[in-house]
Amino acid sequence: MPVALHLDHGESLSQVAEALRLGFTSVMLDGSHLPLEENIRKTRLAVEVARAFGATVEGEVGAVPGGYGGEVDLGPVAYTDPEEAWRFLEETGVDALAVSIGTRHGLHKGPVRLNLALLEELSRLPVPLVLHGASRLSPEEYRAVVERGIRKINLYADLALKAAETLKEGEGEDYLALVAGMKEALRGLAEARMRLWWD
Repeated sequence: MPVALHLDHGESLSQVAEALRLGFTSVMLDGSHLPLEENIRKTRLAVEVARAFGATVEGEVGAVPGGYGGEVDLGPVAYTDPEEAWRFLEETGVDALAVSIGTRHGLHKGPVRLNLALLEELSRLPVPLVLHGASRLSPEEYRAVVERGIRKINLYADLALKAAETLKEGEGEDYLALVAGMKEALRGLAEARMRLWWD
């Protein structure tokens, strides 16, 4: 099965260029925390560099809060503004767009409140939409976002939790058995989610 090697949340143009040099087929320069003008400028440069390598580029408008390790940002969600998203696409030429509709990165507590009306509006954009922070959604919520245009789903926190649980349950086993058990558990979770998303 064809796969892409993707740099997620690239922090600088030099990091993006290094990933491309190493053979990544897809990159993201995350300028979502920057003013729109600066996000556009930096992302446009990333697109120009990626085109020379035949790679695709993901951008982000509206910031998905949260994080990994330590305290998770529980501040307000910076939802994607549709007008800003249209302008961003026109001025950068990205191949995919990460949108902020209520999800959060990391192992946050509390329910996720998806803004599906906003996603309906964003689905008019002429590129595939990406959902970051997509752990802890219900099957119904996954189906709802896919029906409304989400075409790439980033899932980390649920996989990290499954890995940790599997390692704890395998206490006393040797290292190779622990790693094999963890890989099998992650494969099962990933396959189950993919079937849910695309069946």
